[in-house]
Amino acid sequence: FDVVILWIWSRFGRNLRESLQHLDTLTNYGIEVRAAREDFDGKTTIGKFAIAQMLNIAELESNQKSDMWKDTIERRRRAGLAHGARGRFGYFRCSVCPPPERGKPLLTCPRCKDGILRVDPVTGPIL
Repeated sequence: FDVVILWIWSRFGRNLRESLQHLDTLTNYGIEVRAAREDFDGKTTIGKFAIAQMLNIAELESNQKSDMWKDTIERRRRAGLAHGARGRFGYFRCSVCPPPERGKPLLTCPRCKDGILRVDPVTGPIL
């Protein structure tokens, strides 16, 4: 093949340096890379600049989303909440155990003296 067609440049990569290296590798093999929605000619100076900017914006957006998720996960950890909203796959919460106080993770139940999370008999064996 002599052409790789992308939908948009952000689909090519989320790291500018690595994306440009991969782009150079493909170009050195004589393979042209084009994007359907952001069609810049990578053979021209302006086209190379525009492609680099699109890849740079993709990296920026990826890093911003990563920062937001890290903040969310840390905030939930400090509040004693599970990483996700649904709880942990393969486990269920003990029906006797009280819910944890905000900011204080509860690992064992003060009532039943057992673990808060019990292995679910249906989904637990999958783990």
